[in-house]
Amino acid sequence: MKNTVNGDVARQLLDLSLVPAVPFRLTEQMEWQEFRPLELLLIQALRPQRILEVGTIIGDSYLSFCQAVRMLDLPTRCVCIPRLEPAGLKGGHGSKLEEFRMRHDALYSEFSEIETPGMSRRRIPEALYKFDLIHIICPG
Repeated sequence: MKNTVNGDVARQLLDLSLVPAVPFRLTEQMEWQEFRPLELLLIQALRPQRILEVGTIIGDSYLSFCQAVRMLDLPTRCVCIPRLEPAGLKGGHGSKLEEFRMRHDALYSEFSEIETPGMSRRRIPEALYKFDLIHIICPG
């Protein structure tokens, strides 16, 4: 699917969906943009109670999940655990992660949270940390 012209497969699936929208946030990760509508469709189809994304780098996929939850008015709780920037690495993804966090907090903080290792910002009770949908981002 990744090699389709202009994301035709993703567009056809989105046309079948009740989610007639494209994600609000698309960054320079061009190679993954055609999959953003599929994330909306996935949330629509599964209607998960809880979503976890682990290894978030700049947050496009996670914000797509949150956007779908909002658009469908689901009672879903979402948790994101970003990938830590290696110590001493300058010019990495830190500023992009901060922009992601600001956008997230402004739009989705009532049902979603970004966990930061070593800092407890948890609003979702630990007993609810059982997830229906887990998205793991593996750096490659």
